[in-house]
Amino acid sequence: MNYFKHLWNKLFIDSKWNIAYKLKDSATSDEKNVYTSIPFQTKSSWYADPFVVEYDNKNYLFCEAYINKKEKGCIAVWEIGNPSYPPTPRIIIENDYHMSFPFLFTVDNVWYMLPETSENGTLELYKSVDFPYRWKKEKVLLENIKLVDSVVFEENNRFLSYHIIPITTNLWFFIFDFENF
Repeated sequence: MNYFKHLWNKLFIDSKWNIAYKLKDSATSDEKNVYTSIPFQTKSSWYADPFVVEYDNKNYLFCEAYINKKEKGCIAVWEIGNPSYPPTPRIIIENDYHMSFPFLFTVDNVWYMLPETSENGTLELYKSVDFPYRWKKEKVLLENIKLVDSVVFEENNRFLSYHIIPITTNLWFFIFDFENF
């Protein structure tokens, strides 16, 4: 491992991360500032970049699952508020390279995910095969580019995305035509 990656891991990865949530119908005056902490931190992994979506009357938390031994992140999901669900998120997408920031959105009632895959030098689009647990790589949208924290939004019947280029202050915008998928 190179020196800078080792230094980064020591300074930031060894830190304690925590994800917390609050259900929207728990906003009574007594509970409005009460959050439930999810104890995902372990010696072998930690979790970050949470995205919560509601589907079929259930709340799902998608996140980066960083596996210390592999020194990379994967994409995981956890059902909020289900006591029978495993106590830690379930890994749903793992590649040979780091993945994080699982941004989710829908087009014509189909779930898509645009996770951060800058270590691979790509911008990849995943499509749900069986939400929320099975996903397939639908398309590599861009290659030979390092973009992080991509977000998709709809404006004037077009889907736009913005991306951050690491180590710069540049913010890039792209227009993608989702009708061709």
